[in-house]
Amino acid sequence: MPRRYGPVFSKPLVVETPGEAEELAFFDSAYISDALEAAAATGMKYDYYGGEESDWFDRACWDEVAVALEQCCDAGRLLRPQLREARLRHFSLRQRFAVEAFLQEIPPKIAKRVLPFIYWAVRIERAKRTGSPEFNPGRPLVVEGFEE
Repeated sequence: MPRRYGPVFSKPLVVETPGEAEELAFFDSAYISDALEAAAATGMKYDYYGGEESDWFDRACWDEVAVALEQCCDAGRLLRPQLREARLRHFSLRQRFAVEAFLQEIPPKIAKRVLPFIYWAVRIERAKRTGSPEFNPGRPLVVEGFEE
Protein backbone atom coordinates (compact mmCIF):
# COMPACT_ATOMS: atom_id res chain seq x y z
CA MET A 1 0.00 0.00 0.00
CA PRO A 2 1.44 3.43 -0.92
CA ARG A 3 2.46 5.70 1.92
CA ARG A 4 0.94 9.15 2.33
CA TYR A 5 3.23 11.92 3.52
CA GLY A 6 2.62 15.42 4.76
CA PRO A 7 -0.52 17.36 5.58
CA VAL A 8 -3.86 17.01 3.83
CA PHE A 9 -6.20 20.02 3.63
CA SER A 10 -9.78 20.41 2.44
CA LYS A 11 -9.45 24.00 1.19
CA PRO A 12 -6.83 26.21 -0.46
CA LEU A 13 -3.87 27.01 1.75
CA VAL A 14 -1.84 30.22 1.71
CA VAL A 15 1.84 29.77 2.48
CA GLU A 16 4.67 32.27 2.97
CA THR A 17 7.30 31.11 0.47
CA PRO A 18 7.45 29.39 -2.93
CA GLY A 19 9.49 26.63 -1.28
CA GLU A 20 6.68 25.86 1.15
CA ALA A 21 4.15 25.88 -1.67
CA GLU A 22 6.24 23.41 -3.68
CA GLU A 23 6.77 21.17 -0.64
CA LEU A 24 3.02 20.97 0.06
CA ALA A 25 2.19 20.37 -3.60
CA PHE A 26 4.75 17.54 -3.69
CA PHE A 27 3.30 15.78 -0.66
CA ASP A 28 -0.30 16.08 -1.86
CA SER A 29 0.48 14.98 -5.41
CA ALA A 30 -1.34 12.05 -6.93
CA TYR A 31 1.91 11.24 -8.73
CA ILE A 32 4.11 10.69 -5.67
CA SER A 33 3.80 6.87 -5.68
CA ASP A 34 4.63 6.74 -9.40
CA ALA A 35 7.59 9.06 -8.83
CA LEU A 36 8.97 6.89 -6.04
CA GLU A 37 8.68 3.78 -8.20
CA ALA A 38 10.31 5.53 -11.17
CA ALA A 39 13.15 6.83 -9.00
CA ALA A 40 13.73 3.31 -7.67
CA ALA A 41 13.71 2.01 -11.27
CA THR A 42 16.64 4.27 -12.18
CA GLY A 43 18.88 1.58 -10.74
CA MET A 44 19.69 3.22 -7.43
CA LYS A 45 20.55 0.81 -4.67
CA TYR A 46 17.66 1.77 -2.43
CA ASP A 47 15.10 -0.39 -0.69
CA TYR A 48 12.07 1.87 -0.33
CA TYR A 49 10.25 -0.62 1.86
CA GLY A 50 12.82 -1.12 4.58
CA GLY A 51 16.22 -0.44 5.98
CA GLU A 52 17.99 2.61 7.27
CA GLU A 53 17.63 4.43 3.92
CA SER A 54 13.86 4.16 4.19
CA ASP A 55 13.96 5.65 7.70
CA TRP A 56 15.94 8.66 6.46
CA PHE A 57 13.64 9.10 3.46
CA ASP A 58 10.62 9.03 5.78
CA ARG A 59 12.28 11.62 8.01
CA ALA A 60 12.90 13.92 5.02
CA CYS A 61 9.23 13.66 4.14
CA TRP A 62 7.89 14.16 7.66
CA ASP A 63 10.25 17.09 8.25
CA GLU A 64 8.93 18.54 4.96
CA VAL A 65 12.38 19.04 3.48
CA ALA A 66 12.34 16.71 0.45
CA VAL A 67 11.95 19.54 -2.09
CA ALA A 68 14.54 21.65 -0.29
CA LEU A 69 16.93 18.67 -0.34
CA GLU A 70 16.33 18.33 -4.08
CA GLN A 71 17.37 21.96 -4.46
CA CYS A 72 20.56 21.25 -2.48
CA CYS A 73 21.66 18.70 -5.07
CA ASP A 74 22.72 18.61 -8.70
CA ALA A 75 21.95 15.29 -10.39
CA GLY A 76 21.66 13.76 -6.92
CA ARG A 77 25.03 15.03 -5.65
CA LEU A 78 25.12 17.43 -2.72
CA LEU A 79 26.26 20.96 -3.60
CA ARG A 80 28.72 23.09 -1.63
CA PRO A 81 27.20 25.10 1.25
CA GLN A 82 27.39 28.43 -0.64
CA LEU A 83 25.43 27.03 -3.59
CA ARG A 84 22.91 25.37 -1.28
CA GLU A 85 22.32 28.70 0.45
CA ALA A 86 21.70 30.43 -2.88
CA ARG A 87 19.25 27.77 -4.04
CA LEU A 88 17.32 27.81 -0.77
CA ARG A 89 16.61 31.55 -0.79
CA HIS A 90 12.98 30.84 -1.81
CA PHE A 91 12.41 28.59 1.20
CA SER A 92 11.35 29.58 4.69
CA LEU A 93 13.93 29.98 7.43
CA ARG A 94 12.39 26.96 9.19
CA GLN A 95 12.94 24.81 6.09
CA ARG A 96 16.52 26.02 5.65
CA PHE A 97 17.39 25.16 9.25
CA ALA A 98 15.64 21.79 8.94
CA VAL A 99 17.63 20.94 5.79
CA GLU A 100 20.96 21.80 7.38
CA ALA A 101 20.04 19.80 10.50
CA PHE A 102 19.09 16.84 8.30
CA LEU A 103 22.37 17.06 6.37
CA GLN A 104 24.42 17.25 9.57
CA GLU A 105 22.71 14.25 11.12
CA ILE A 106 22.48 11.82 8.19
CA PRO A 107 25.49 9.49 7.97
CA PRO A 108 27.52 10.16 4.78
CA LYS A 109 27.21 6.54 3.64
CA ILE A 110 23.40 6.72 3.84
CA ALA A 111 23.30 10.22 2.30
CA LYS A 112 25.04 8.93 -0.83
CA ARG A 113 22.14 6.52 -1.37
CA VAL A 114 19.18 8.57 -0.09
CA LEU A 115 19.87 12.01 -1.60
CA PRO A 116 19.87 10.82 -5.24
CA PHE A 117 16.61 8.97 -4.58
CA ILE A 118 15.00 12.08 -3.09
CA TYR A 119 16.38 14.24 -5.92
CA TRP A 120 14.95 12.07 -8.70
CA ALA A 121 11.64 11.35 -6.93
CA VAL A 122 10.97 15.09 -6.45
CA ARG A 123 11.94 15.92 -10.05
CA ILE A 124 9.87 13.10 -11.55
CA GLU A 125 6.82 14.09 -9.51
CA ARG A 126 7.24 17.78 -10.42
CA ALA A 127 7.58 16.94 -14.12
CA LYS A 128 4.35 14.90 -14.03
CA ARG A 129 2.49 17.59 -12.08
CA THR A 130 3.72 20.72 -13.87
CA GLY A 131 5.24 19.52 -17.13
CA SER A 132 8.77 20.54 -16.11
CA PRO A 133 11.18 19.06 -13.54
CA GLU A 134 12.62 22.50 -12.73
CA PHE A 135 11.70 24.37 -9.54
CA ASN A 136 9.78 27.56 -10.33
CA PRO A 137 9.92 30.21 -7.59
CA GLY A 138 7.19 32.11 -9.45
CA ARG A 139 4.67 29.50 -8.27
CA PRO A 140 1.56 30.98 -6.64
CA LEU A 141 1.56 31.03 -2.86
CA VAL A 142 -2.01 29.67 -2.74
CA VAL A 143 -1.90 25.89 -2.97
CA GLU A 144 -5.15 24.35 -4.22
CA GLY A 145 -6.34 20.85 -4.92
CA PHE A 146 -5.86 19.29 -1.52
CA GLU A 147 -8.24 16.46 -0.76
CA GLU A 148 -9.80 15.40 2.52
